[in-house]
Amino acid sequence: MYLLLVTESLWAVCHRVACVQVTNRLESHPCVVTVADMGAARHYLRTLMADKSAEERLHLLQPTLELNPRHPIITKLHHLRNSDAELARLVAEQIYDNAMIAAGLIGDPKVMLGRMNTLLAKALEKH
Repeated sequence: MYLLLVTESLWAVCHRVACVQVTNRLESHPCVVTVADMGAARHYLRTLMADKSAEERLHLLQPTLELNPRHPIITKLHHLRNSDAELARLVAEQIYDNAMIAAGLIGDPKVMLGRMNTLLAKALEKH
């Protein structure tokens, strides 16, 4: 049941991964993206898959999203989904992209700058 609640919090990105798991190995990160044989996957992305779309690359890599159920972002995201679905979607997409960048699976992080600016504007709305 708990996995369902946590997974529902990240509904906006679940279609981008092959599997979602709850993990207890993370301490400071809300989530991590893993791929079997990560080093080879990064090399494969830079060389043979450079001309493929992001969707094609993700389909071939079959990434796993591992969630830290104790992280404040994950716990608050579930509640935010009910009160501000748009903000919850932006946060879910951002933490997923953060995990993809940390894993070395996003070649050009500039694609998320627009969302980051929107998130910053929303954070500053109340001030």
